[in-house]
Amino acid sequence: MCLDECKNIENTIVPALRIYMEIGWPNAVDRLIQTYMLRVLQFGTQELDLRFKDAEAWLKHAKEYERIHGRGSLMNRDHPAYRRYRVQKERLASTV
Repeated sequence: MCLDECKNIENTIVPALRIYMEIGWPNAVDRLIQTYMLRVLQFGTQELDLRFKDAEAWLKHAKEYERIHGRGSLMNRDHPAYRRYRVQKERLASTV
């Protein structure tokens, strides 16, 4: 992986993982892990590898929690980042 891609993952994907975990959004975390994990493991730094492994561990527990309590039960819909997402989604839907 080129240095630019590692920096991109560090600067954009890792913060997104953190926010999605704060929100309690396992599907979003899973998508990012599925998209970037192989490249991180093959070419990333030890710190990137650790961040993604932490996210994988969180995801495992989150999936188990939602298996027991229901899909979406972990999500904090009052989280400011989730509220911004909903507003943007509604704006996009209204323009289509």
